[in-house]
Amino acid sequence: GGDAHTVALYSDGTVRAVGKNKQGQCNTRSWQGIVSIAGGIRCTMGLRADGTVVAVGSNHSGKSMVHTLSGIRSICTSKGSHTLFLRSNGTVASLGKSDEGERNVEDWHDIIAVAAGAPFSLGLKKDGTVVAVGKNDDGRCDTQSWRDITAISTGSWHALGLKKDGTAVVTRKDKPRAQVQGWRDLVQLCGGDYFSAGLRSDGTVCVCASAGSSYALAEGWTNVTAIAAGDNHLVGLL
Repeated sequence: GGDAHTVALYSDGTVRAVGKNKQGQCNTRSWQGIVSIAGGIRCTMGLRADGTVVAVGSNHSGKSMVHTLSGIRSICTSKGSHTLFLRSNGTVASLGKSDEGERNVEDWHDIIAVAAGAPFSLGLKKDGTVVAVGKNDDGRCDTQSWRDITAISTGSWHALGLKKDGTAVVTRKDKPRAQVQGWRDLVQLCGGDYFSAGLRSDGTVCVCASAGSSYALAEGWTNVTAIAAGDNHLVGLL
């Protein structure tokens, strides 16, 4: 999910996108050999099997420089204006803006997953701890105490961690989008501007958001195998 578009990766390595296309962020029909995708703020990026990256849309997240990258294992576009690229050797590259230090990831190592918010960055280490850089005047980067983490995600303004026991941890716990304490049996997490969602092992979805928001409708979903969040929408794969 991007800010106002949704991207789908097909089993044959092609990519389709729908939604707002003013910056060309949905122009992915010529792509082939793609193994993973990421939708960002007015841009879309794709990772090829050979570790190189393609991109369409706005250049806010460094689209014009992706041709310089190689040896990439995964990509994560932010809810702001930067992109993180996890290399096969466990280090991280970044492109885009760095107004708040969100791209200060050059010394990271032993990283197995990355996630990017607005404007901050997370890195999951092999030992189950999480490092974070960027704007933290409201505690969105307060992951120092996290342990036994197996996956990470971000909303625009908060960070989410999936623990080995299937529960979730979150920063900015005082917000409605961060009320995840009772969630159990989780296999995936994702976050948007003002909501968080979790996929349970039984294929159902749990959501926390402001009262009266439409995101709660996802709690009636069943047989879901993956979830993805845009800024203001939630997508489920059956």
